[in-house]
Amino acid sequence: MFSKNDQSVGGKIMAERQKQEAYDRYMLNPIICLECHNPIIPNPEQKIQDVKRKKFCNHTCSAKYNNVRKIKKVIPNTNKLKWQGTKSNSQKKQCQNCPNICAYNSKNNLCRECWIIIQLDQYSLNTTINDFNTTASRHRYQGVRNHAHRVAKNLQLEQKCKICNYDTYVELCHIKAISSFDSNTKLSVVNSKDNLCFLCPNHHKELDLGLITL
Repeated sequence: MFSKNDQSVGGKIMAERQKQEAYDRYMLNPIICLECHNPIIPNPEQKIQDVKRKKFCNHTCSAKYNNVRKIKKVIPNTNKLKWQGTKSNSQKKQCQNCPNICAYNSKNNLCRECWIIIQLDQYSLNTTINDFNTTASRHRYQGVRNHAHRVAKNLQLEQKCKICNYDTYVELCHIKAISSFDSNTKLSVVNSKDNLCFLCPNHHKELDLGLITL
């Protein structure tokens, strides 16, 4: 009688023989790659039944074959259609504040730029310093400063130092400090055109320290 070790060795030999026979039968009629038209050669670790389900010899051939035949969806730029409009020239309206054309869905006869300016003005009239009050002293007036930058951009303030005309790097500053206003003061007063200007870092620091006045 054979021992368990002999039976194990015999089983392994039989498995290798069956695997080789399956490989030989496959190579008589192999699967052909759809892209390069070369036969798909199985790796030693692969099962023949897994190789027969393949259509490509590698990922490169698969990508080349599928990318050429893939139908690409054309997605229209909805934002461009929205603001530039698809109406005829006879249906377009002119902004009541400037020569620009109104937005496509405008109900107040305003272009986008004028609408932003009006919204910013209304926000300035309805918001106070106290609305930005935070517990962190470092960021206490950050919301007020962010609003000041938007105001300066809309007002197109000249970005150069008001004292020395330096323009390589300048900072937006308040002529009258934010902390000197009452907490119920409107942003339209704190961030008014008369209270905003650009200064170079040196003169900005001197203004904060009270060494110079504007």
